[in-house]
Amino acid sequence: MRRQTSRLTILIPTIVFLTVAGMFAVLWRAVLDRAVGEIDLRTDLTAEQIASRLAEHFKFRIDLLRRIAHDWETGYINSAEDFDRSVRSALFDSPELSSVAWLDEAGQMRWVVSFDPETGAAGHNLTPNGLAHAAFRKAVETGRWTLTPLLDLRPGENGVVAYLPLSDEQQSHGALSTTIHAGMLIEACLASSVRDNFTCSVWDGGELIYGEGPAAPAPSRYTQTRPAILGQRSWDVSLTPNAAMLGDTLTGGIPLIMVLGLLAAGGLAFVSARLLTSQARLRENEERLRAVAEHIPGVIYSYESTPGRPRSLIYLGPGLASIIGPVSAAAVAKNFDLLFDRIHPEDRPRVAEAARRGEAGDGTVDCEARLQTDDGSYRWIRSLSRPLPIDRDVTRWHIVLIDITEHRKIVDALRESEERYRLLIESSPVGVMIHRDGMYQFVNPAALRLLGYERSEDLVGRSVFDIVPPERHEAIRARIAALGAQTHSVRFEDERLLRRDGSILNVEVIVSTINFAGGPARQVLILDVTEQRQAERRQHLLMRELDHRVKNNLASVLALLDQTAASTRDIDEFRRKFADRIKAMARTHEMLARTKWSGVDLAEIVRLCIAPYVVEQGHRVRLDGLPIVIPPRPALPIGLALHELATNAIKHGSLSTPQGRIRISWERHDGHIQLHWVEADGPPAATPRDHGTGLRLVRGLVEFELGGTVDFQFNPEGLECMLSIDAAAFTDETR
Repeated sequence: MRRQTSRLTILIPTIVFLTVAGMFAVLWRAVLDRAVGEIDLRTDLTAEQIASRLAEHFKFRIDLLRRIAHDWETGYINSAEDFDRSVRSALFDSPELSSVAWLDEAGQMRWVVSFDPETGAAGHNLTPNGLAHAAFRKAVETGRWTLTPLLDLRPGENGVVAYLPLSDEQQSHGALSTTIHAGMLIEACLASSVRDNFTCSVWDGGELIYGEGPAAPAPSRYTQTRPAILGQRSWDVSLTPNAAMLGDTLTGGIPLIMVLGLLAAGGLAFVSARLLTSQARLRENEERLRAVAEHIPGVIYSYESTPGRPRSLIYLGPGLASIIGPVSAAAVAKNFDLLFDRIHPEDRPRVAEAARRGEAGDGTVDCEARLQTDDGSYRWIRSLSRPLPIDRDVTRWHIVLIDITEHRKIVDALRESEERYRLLIESSPVGVMIHRDGMYQFVNPAALRLLGYERSEDLVGRSVFDIVPPERHEAIRARIAALGAQTHSVRFEDERLLRRDGSILNVEVIVSTINFAGGPARQVLILDVTEQRQAERRQHLLMRELDHRVKNNLASVLALLDQTAASTRDIDEFRRKFADRIKAMARTHEMLARTKWSGVDLAEIVRLCIAPYVVEQGHRVRLDGLPIVIPPRPALPIGLALHELATNAIKHGSLSTPQGRIRISWERHDGHIQLHWVEADGPPAATPRDHGTGLRLVRGLVEFELGGTVDFQFNPEGLECMLSIDAAAFTDETR
């Protein structure tokens, strides 16, 4: 019996020891496998998240370039100054972009905007670089944005260049390029927890872009690699847990297993097994929570609040230091109420109201506020909280804080941009209409005025075909279908729109695709070309009139040349007479030019033509008549006729003697313009056998040029001449 008891004493402890040892080994292996799996999962999720952020960052930068390209294509960029203004407005806060430039279709840089004040445009002109030029040509030929491999931008600094093609329906206009510091862009995608726990490297093919490593991503038990798709290129994001993280994770379960082993050695195998299972599940949940807390873009924390007592911090995840700074984060960890003291005074009432709603049972509370940082500045934080009542006086809060400062900047900039766009459009003299799916979404005041409407509600919500004449419906449907999803602007001339009163408005329209109210839409610019068409018609008439007048003037000059040559004895006399007559024509032309060829008063013609002969004898010449506007065509013959009469008076008539006088009068009579020239107190005007060249020229100018009549009377008192011209000849200016 004693021997049997001794055997049992040895056997039972041995069995217990072996059982506990076996359980210890099995549990250790399970914990180790879970830790390794958790490392793989965290590494994989983090690598995928970084790759996704890289793709999103690149898409955001390319979208900014597209905004600049839209300004280009819609005609808002016509100079280097316009280009600079558009670039700085779109890229106001992108430190990883060192420049934006426009390269023409040959790849030569024309305009550049640099954001690096120390280096200026250094490294921007990469046209001689073969890789950069190949990427530029690929962008122009394919019509899609391209990215270069890693390039040396300047000594000690490398990066990549993105090219976005510029084109319209007629031709290519080269591309926009932006030089991107690869390291700065990748750093912006790495959270502080990633830098603390992982070693990150990024590769483009076999070339290292960021981090440290061999010539290609090195295989490792815990290394995970995920691709980041960047347009037509792909970068490999390689992530490896560091030694500290591996050590903490793989050895974290040893104390727990030792405790469980001691408990099992005490004979509580069944309870210990249940406890091990529960603890393993709890640790797994905690690890998952910690993994989520470390990788979400924010901070998770929990606290309990009791009326009249300080808040009690239960859990504070990592990341608070990256928001408010390490000094403030350390102070909050010791005294949690300090976090609420750092809320901006203007935001505290809103936060208190959100807490009241949560305690009243409104579910998850979403609130935005500003927190003060170590340097005294403020960052915008979004708080998502959910209260959980513990008992009558105690409430447990589970909260997620997300830093939305950059998002708010982008939203504010977008809001300001949209407001500027709205103000510009509403004050623009050009009609602007935006429609989606054939229904108008927006109409500016200029478009309302052009179409005869008073309120935007009269058109918003109506079909585009309501302002299109019925005979144009099929053509407009075909045009909308042909435009499809293209984004460049298209101009259509000689378009017709239906105004509210049923009249037709002749316009030019420019159609482009834009983002409006959260989705793609068509923007239609309406330009009223009524005045332009009228101006074109006026220009055509003026060209015809100019051609007609030039021909008439040349014919008049030739006639004067022939008549002057036939009536002169030598070259000096010919030169003098011909020059005087040409000067008379020039004076009439000068007078018409001052009135912009709109006509001139007959009195002005008379004064101008006789002025050279009566400068000092003005009291001897009397003018009498009511205002009569003479159009440009008959003004020249009348002026030449008066010049010849004045010349004759100087040589042979009243102005050849000191006491001679002339009276010139005019009037309208029976549909005719009658001009009466009467000389007195001069030599007797004997009837000549043959009129001289001057008087013959007067008859020819009036009778043949103007279709009028001339009556000469040679009186003893002096010459008398009556010119009569049909008034109808004064109204036809286009013959």
